[in-house]
Amino acid sequence: MEERKGNEVIDSDSWIEVRLQGKLPERRSNHTAFILTLRNEEYLYVHGGRDLKEGSISTMWRLNLSSIHSMMADDGAATSCEWELVNTSGRGPGKISHHTTQVRPSKEVILYGGLKGDENNDDIFLFNPNTNAWLTVNKQAQADKVVPPRDDHVMSDLSDGSFLVFGGFVNGSRTNDCAKFTMANSQTIQPQVVMENSTSDACPKPRASMSSAVYNDKFYIFGGQDDDNNKLDDLWEFNCASNSWRQIQISEGALKPLARSGHKAVVYGDKMYIFGGILELTKELNDMLVFDFSKMAFVQGEERPFQQDGSPDRRQGTMQQDAYGESSPTRTQKGNSPGRKRGATMGASPTLRSPMKSRRLGSPDKTTREGGHKNRDGLGTPTSVTMMNTFIIKNADQSFDQYHQQMKKRKAYGMYDHNATNTNENKFGLIRGVKPTARDGHISIVDSKGYMYVFGGDRHLMPFNDLYMIKLQ
Repeated sequence: MEERKGNEVIDSDSWIEVRLQGKLPERRSNHTAFILTLRNEEYLYVHGGRDLKEGSISTMWRLNLSSIHSMMADDGAATSCEWELVNTSGRGPGKISHHTTQVRPSKEVILYGGLKGDENNDDIFLFNPNTNAWLTVNKQAQADKVVPPRDDHVMSDLSDGSFLVFGGFVNGSRTNDCAKFTMANSQTIQPQVVMENSTSDACPKPRASMSSAVYNDKFYIFGGQDDDNNKLDDLWEFNCASNSWRQIQISEGALKPLARSGHKAVVYGDKMYIFGGILELTKELNDMLVFDFSKMAFVQGEERPFQQDGSPDRRQGTMQQDAYGESSPTRTQKGNSPGRKRGATMGASPTLRSPMKSRRLGSPDKTTREGGHKNRDGLGTPTSVTMMNTFIIKNADQSFDQYHQQMKKRKAYGMYDHNATNTNENKFGLIRGVKPTARDGHISIVDSKGYMYVFGGDRHLMPFNDLYMIKLQ
């Protein structure tokens, strides 16, 4: 990173697209991922998710990140590094999406929540990476009544090996309860509600599709979507010692993030990095927010705004690119976006300023799922919601047809399906200076060397299976 005018700046040219030969994982969004070190090799695992056309996905894939590091040392040259399909045994979760995973100190992986068809996953699974076997975890008596199953929630691990779960959909409605999961023994888990669902202003409002992270054993959540389908821009801290919430207040005149949902956050060093998400229907984002814990404030994330294809905007004049990829006159007026508190002021960053008033058009949840959660705008079935989404998408964004044609062209490359610029369409290896396109429902995860990876997600309901990385400082 560079230091400019006292603000941290991410050099956007540091993004790298990872284009690998061989078979790639199915395109997907709302999946989960984890990183494990096995026999001195570091691996990225991707599991589950969904494609709007194909439905939920059951497969697990892994990628040897140690080979990616070797590629970095060899100036990005293509190697034999490929995605590997993981053949698992035992009764696993099957086809599932909107679930979460966390790695235990023993390197076994806990899988919690998610959607299986139109039902919430009621089981907790344990994955053993040494045997690639699934095991159903025993829940202690009355656990189902204490912590109900859910999806589209967040889960983060604490230093004592336990996990915190917050929010998501429970029985079709969003919640703001917080639960703690502790392993009683190698095959038994003890769930416990530490904060019940509440309407109090002293805790975050019920939400789903938010991000979470842990820093110094405190649990942070940012953004998401509430029960009125408003995107949120608030940041909260949960103190695990006192089981209490406090909202992180952004001072007047400081940088303020755009409201969003479907984004992801990672912590590295003293900073939290938040990538992507969706602002409103057809308005996905590809900006990087940076929250500095030492300052308890958002700092400048990226040097300049980007176009839809991820290339920098170098045009002169009064027009500039929004974070969500549309050109508009430079705006300086104050405004209230959905979920934004009255009187909120705009920061200096193009990726952190207030957006236009959302055109909700009934605001169907963008991630329509099999079976559908309760819709609050009168749409009766998942099919009707999907039809409305399709109509809105094709008529609300003039770039849709062009984008659709680009995706069809890239899909013609078969197993080399990726998102790339035309000039590098057939190039493999590490392609420097290529930023991820706008998306939500992706994963962001950081490895032991400080590289953050972004995989999958979707834009305009079209899922990806591309992979990007950037070195965090």
